[in-house]
Amino acid sequence: MVAPRRRSDSQRPLLDEEEAADVDDISPTTDDDSTGRIALADPDDDEPKPSGPFLRALNMAPTTRDRWSLGLLAAGIALFLPLTWTLVLTADVAALGYFAPHPPLNALAITLFALGVAPVQPPTPPPGVRALRLATHQRVLAGFAVPLMAVGTSFMWWNKEVHGAAHYTTWHAWFGCATLLWVLVQALVGGLSVWAGGAAFGGGAKAKAVYKYHRLSGYLLIGLSLATAFLAGGYSTWAVSRGPAYTPLRVGAFYIGIPLIAIGLGLRIRTSKMKFA
Repeated sequence: MVAPRRRSDSQRPLLDEEEAADVDDISPTTDDDSTGRIALADPDDDEPKPSGPFLRALNMAPTTRDRWSLGLLAAGIALFLPLTWTLVLTADVAALGYFAPHPPLNALAITLFALGVAPVQPPTPPPGVRALRLATHQRVLAGFAVPLMAVGTSFMWWNKEVHGAAHYTTWHAWFGCATLLWVLVQALVGGLSVWAGGAAFGGGAKAKAVYKYHRLSGYLLIGLSLATAFLAGGYSTWAVSRGPAYTPLRVGAFYIGIPLIAIGLGLRIRTSKMKFA
């Protein structure tokens, strides 16, 4: 019997830095053949796969941890987005003037930020899936979330302008301004770090180093955006003026929904993708 030929070093597939870093995200287990060999456990062997072909294509939930976090994220969004829209649409929308589009558009933008970040959080998959994840991340954020936040915030700014009201008089206003400016810079830096192989930052390892900080910045940014929304729904004059009848909506959307989104995203963070040493 002829022993199978071993591939030479030049024939072995290489892991890039991210893939190598993420190997420790998969728990080792011992084979059943009693030889003591160590194999990588398939986390999906005894777990139901994510529903829907798109989630399967992105490999969004390769571990139990990811499935739990996606469930919390979905529950948070299911409370935050529709209840925020309901809070606005059950008011006298015509009387709200230019303010009316601000909460719905910004709530939708924050929801899309969360959905756009989620695909690039799990352990690094094969190259084809990784490329699909990155493309989804870019299309959702750059194509929808960033423009929606810019338009929604502009409506709020213009509403104050036409009424001669003072700008930046609350923490919500200051946080909102900081969020929008940060979002624009974040989108530009993120794009430049991957477009054309990251040529704008020198390509290769240099571009990867920038993307590493872009990832950390993104987590801080989505935290700021969630805090801004919480201040709006929990403490803004308009939200409080809706009265006790709408308190359950505000509690569901901002005191329960927003923390669930934050916990869901937080559980999916892989610090191995952000090694700064």
